[in-house]
Amino acid sequence: MHAKIKLQMIYNLWFIALFLWSQTLTSYFRLNYAQLWMSILRGDESGIKQHSKAMNCEELYGLFSCMVSGRAWSSITSQKLEKGVHDPNDAKSEVMLWC
Repeated sequence: MHAKIKLQMIYNLWFIALFLWSQTLTSYFRLNYAQLWMSILRGDESGIKQHSKAMNCEELYGLFSCMVSGRAWSSITSQKLEKGVHDPNDAKSEVMLWC
């Protein structure tokens, strides 16, 4: 498949996802989800707790932020996400702790 066609397909899928996102989710949820992401990227645990609570995930805020970001809790709290550092072995070892 040509790169131009792939790019057009990705653009179309992205546009559809954004349209559905804006139509089905409340503004309150979208705002809290965006703020949760900002807190995850900064490694701000209190912000993660606050915005997880607003989305009914208060007690499992750590697990929720790991699921949202696809990263280990240790990499979130050490602000490795902001620096762009990713070690897949961190996530694997922490998943085993939850099992």
